[in-house]
Amino acid sequence: MYNAGDYLLVHDDLLSDRRIAYVFYLSPWDCHRQWAEKDGGALELFKADGNQLPVFPVTDKIYPQNNQLVLFRVCEKSFHQVGEVTTFEYPRLTINGWFHGPAATAAAPPTGEKPSSNNVTQAAPSIIIDTHYISPRKVDIDLAEWINDVYLVDEVKQNVQKKVEMFSEVSLEQFLLPARFATLLETLCNEPSLEWKIKGPAHLRKYEVLNFKTLPVEAIALGTLYDLFTSRTMFRLLYDYTELDLYGKKAKTPKCAIELQRWERGCYTVLGDSSTYADSTLDLTFYLNAQENVGVITYLVPDGDQQQQHGSSHRNDQPSSSSSSSYAECYDEDPVLLTLLPKDNVLNVVYRAEGTTKFTKYVSHNTYLERATDDGHAYTYILVCSYKE
Repeated sequence: MYNAGDYLLVHDDLLSDRRIAYVFYLSPWDCHRQWAEKDGGALELFKADGNQLPVFPVTDKIYPQNNQLVLFRVCEKSFHQVGEVTTFEYPRLTINGWFHGPAATAAAPPTGEKPSSNNVTQAAPSIIIDTHYISPRKVDIDLAEWINDVYLVDEVKQNVQKKVEMFSEVSLEQFLLPARFATLLETLCNEPSLEWKIKGPAHLRKYEVLNFKTLPVEAIALGTLYDLFTSRTMFRLLYDYTELDLYGKKAKTPKCAIELQRWERGCYTVLGDSSTYADSTLDLTFYLNAQENVGVITYLVPDGDQQQQHGSSHRNDQPSSSSSSSYAECYDEDPVLLTLLPKDNVLNVVYRAEGTTKFTKYVSHNTYLERATDDGHAYTYILVCSYKE
């Protein structure tokens, strides 16, 4: 039974000797009542790419209908999800399971249990390393033209460094000059020719990223923002803030990755393969048009044994909800180190040590958006940068 707010993110059901999956629908049980698209809860099917990874967009949606039976073959490409139920009038009630049997042909070893919530991911068919790091760029940037001058004072830099050393994180409020922040937000909200693309694969994440390479002339502020956070000048400032070898004689091969993300209802990330948190990084997170519960980021330390056991302790036919899908609930002790709450014009600086990872909470379709437009959209924009020594 999936109630309002429940969902199940992308998985393929491939486990042991499962061959055919079935779903028998028991709702809505009033014959005169039809389940509508706005009610959510559809069985959503995905295509897989050449690497057997699920890709957006959804190719088909099957909505609940009483006394309906759906069957599909379980294989390496049988990716599907259950969309979030948004109606409070009926639950999505089903009987579901699998028919088991020997494989028709020789198959690869099972990939293991699939996720039961947005915070735990399956073992991917292949290691996914799609973060592009670049060396510090030699661009002419005057920090005083962008950054609140308080954060450029030597004494303040030293105080920031001490806090990072003690707590591994610090939040710098009103980081950008108000006029700069306002220009960036105006451009993001009102420039129609910006190129956004959904970031996948679907079993790991869903949000949009800005293509910095195709910025129109009208979006010059966004281009300068990219220059700012990838410049040698920023690397030097971060060195002052953290004493990491991002600048100076000891700096060998410092590098950074940068994304400007666009988030709305239905977006998420999950805990990825261990390759995604094998190295220590310095994370910068900066929100624009921040909305409550949109883009909430959690840092934690997953235990290796517990992470492996988690797949077998949560069947992948169970719904999850935005209120009950906390990874911490899987443990006797709380593994959460830090939670970043969206707030405008705040630079969150977090040193993420090796073995520490993060995910961004699924955004419920029932999330209240204070600044929603007529079409229901109210995007939160998140600048996410990672720096390595």
